[in-house]
Amino acid sequence: MGDINSTKSENSFSRLQSMGVTVWEQVLLMLPTGFNDYTKMRNLFPLDTLYPVAKSCYWLTVESTPNKKGVAPPRIEMMVSDGTCKALLTAFGDAWQWEGTKVGQRIAVECVLDVFNGYLQAKNPVLIPFSQAGTLIPTYRGKRGANKSKTISSDFVFTKTREALSNHLEKTAEFILSHFAALDEESLLRRSGIRFESLMSMLRAIHAPATLQQCEDGMAAARSLCAFEIVFNAHMQMLRKPCLKSVINVKDEDVEKLIRKFPHELTGDQKRTIQEIVNDLRRPYAMRRLLSGDVGFGKTDAAIIPAIAAHLAGAKVAIMTPSSLIAAQWVEKLQGYGKGIPFQEVYGPNKIDDNILKLNPIMIGTVALVTRLPKIKWVPDFVLFDEQQKQGKNHKDSLVSNITNRLDATATCLPQTGALVLYGGMDESILNQSPVEKRIQSRIVQHTERERLFSHLKQVIEKIPDAQFAVIYPNVSSGQDKSSLMFAAQAWEKQFPGKVGILYGALPATEKTRIIKMMIAGEIKVLLSTVLIETGITLPSLRGLIVVGADRFGVSALHQLRGRLSRFGGVGFFYMYLTSSDVSDETYARLELLTQYNDGFVLAEKDAEMRGYGSFIDGETNQSGESKSALFSGVNLMPKDITSIIERGKSFSL
Repeated sequence: MGDINSTKSENSFSRLQSMGVTVWEQVLLMLPTGFNDYTKMRNLFPLDTLYPVAKSCYWLTVESTPNKKGVAPPRIEMMVSDGTCKALLTAFGDAWQWEGTKVGQRIAVECVLDVFNGYLQAKNPVLIPFSQAGTLIPTYRGKRGANKSKTISSDFVFTKTREALSNHLEKTAEFILSHFAALDEESLLRRSGIRFESLMSMLRAIHAPATLQQCEDGMAAARSLCAFEIVFNAHMQMLRKPCLKSVINVKDEDVEKLIRKFPHELTGDQKRTIQEIVNDLRRPYAMRRLLSGDVGFGKTDAAIIPAIAAHLAGAKVAIMTPSSLIAAQWVEKLQGYGKGIPFQEVYGPNKIDDNILKLNPIMIGTVALVTRLPKIKWVPDFVLFDEQQKQGKNHKDSLVSNITNRLDATATCLPQTGALVLYGGMDESILNQSPVEKRIQSRIVQHTERERLFSHLKQVIEKIPDAQFAVIYPNVSSGQDKSSLMFAAQAWEKQFPGKVGILYGALPATEKTRIIKMMIAGEIKVLLSTVLIETGITLPSLRGLIVVGADRFGVSALHQLRGRLSRFGGVGFFYMYLTSSDVSDETYARLELLTQYNDGFVLAEKDAEMRGYGSFIDGETNQSGESKSALFSGVNLMPKDITSIIERGKSFSL
C-alpha cells in the first residue's frame, strides 16, 4: 500500500466507471477485501530467545546504506536496529522504495524475523507508510485492464476512499437512505438490525476502523443492510397498482378440458400451480409469478395448460425458450392438446405467416421473438419464459409491457431465501412432487477408473436393450485436450461403432433436430454433447450420463444434467468424471453434495450454505433478477443473512 500523500496521480475519478462507480457517493460502497493490521508495533527480540514468528510490525532505524545486489529481481540489503538489537533486512523487488532510505532514518516495517547463520534477519519486509503505522488499513479490490493505463490498482481505490471519507461521507449516507423509500435513518438501522448510531458511523467503521472488532462490526452491518434491501425491495415490488387491462378471463371449463387431455394424472403440485396461475390471470394486477420445480417434475404441463386457456380466452400468448430444440418440444407438447390450436414458430428461418396471424396464434420461439414481434406490433398479454435462467434480463423485459402477465419458469431449484434473492417481488409456485418413480445412482469417478467406466457402460447397454448414454464435455474442440468433445469422438466410435451421435451449439438447427430424433428412435446408443442438453431436452431412453471434467461445472448445472435421466421412471446412472487428481477440497465437497442428495431443493440449499449467493457487484451475479443488491459491492450473502432479516421483519411491518 503506497503512502496516500505520495501516491502517484492515477487521479481521474472517471477511471472508477469501469468498476461500476459513477458518482462519489458510491466509492464508500466498495467494501474492503481485507485489512492490514499495523496497530501493534513491536521491538526486535534478543538473539538468544528468538524463534521464527508470524509477520509483525516494527519501528526500526536504518543502520547502513542500502546495498543493491542482483538484477532479476534486484534485492536490497541493509542493517536495521530498534536501539537494542540489530538485524539484516533483505528485500526483493520494489527496490526503489528502499533505496531512498537514509542512515539514521526511522522506518516502520512489517516482516518475519528469523535467525540464519547466527544473524538476526528481517525477511519478506514491507515498508509501512508513516501515516499508516499504528493503524488498521483496509485493502481493496482493483481491476486488471488490457494495459497498464487501463488497470486500476488497489492503491488507487484506497486513495479514493480516503477522499470520499473526507469530502463525501454525509452524501453517501443520504445516498444509502434514498434506496429505502419512506424510511428514516433510525427506522432503517433498527429494521436491518444495525447497532451503529448512524450510517456515517457505520461507514467510518468499515473504511477507517480503530479496532479489528469495529471493522468486523462494520462489515457485518453492510451485510445486514444488503440483506434488508433485498427483502425491502421484494416487499415494495409486491405492491403493484391495479391494472384492469391485464385481466384475462380464463374459463374453468377450458382448464378442466385441457387437464383431461393430459395422458397421465397430474400431481397435486401441478394442479395447485395451474390454479395459482389461472387465479393470477383473472386478477386486476399484471401477473409476476415464478414457477420453480425440480427436474422432471412437470413444469411444462403446469405452464402450458394456463397458456392455452389464456389463448382460448382471446389473449395474445408468447412462449420464449433458450433454444430452437426446446421450442420444438413446446410445439410438440402443444399439438398434443389439440390440432386446432394455432401456433407460430419464431426462430431460425421461420417467417411469421400473415394468415396464421389472423388466428391469434400462440407465439413459440427463441430470442428471435424480441426482434420479430415488435415489427408486427404484437404485444403479448401473457408471456412465459421457459428455462428463464438461460435468458438475458433485457431480452425478457423488452417483451413485457405494463399490462403483460408474466410467468418465469426456472429449472433451478430455489429454496425460499434463494428465490427472494434472485426474483424478489414475484409470487412463487413450487413443484416438488415427481410424477414418476426413478432411482438415480450418482458417483464421482476418478480418471484412474476410466476403463472400469467403459466396461460398466457396455454392461448396461447389453442388459437394457433400449438404454442410451450421454457424455457431456466442457468444450467442443481444444487442440489435444482430451476433455474436448471432438478429441474423444474417435475413441467412442471405436467402442460403439455406428452408434455414436454428436451434438453441440454450433451445429445447424436441422442437424440438431436430426440427432435428437435419432436418439428418440433408438438409432444412437451414445450421445456426445456439450451442456446443450442441460435443460429442457427430453430423451426417453437415456439411462446413463457422464460429465467429463465435472469439477468445471456448478452444482445446479450438474443436477440439471442428471435430470435428463430416466424421465419416465426407472434406474439411471450419473457419473461425475474427473480428468485430473488436481481437484481442490472445496470443489470435491461440492461434487459430493450430488452423491448425497437427489432432491434439487435440498441440494440448492446445501450449495448456498456452502458458497453463498455469489458476489453482488453489478454485472457479476450469476442470474438476473429484480431484487439484487444495488448498495455495497463485494458482498457474498448467505442464506442465514436473508433468514435473519425475514425473522426480524415478523415483529414489524415493512
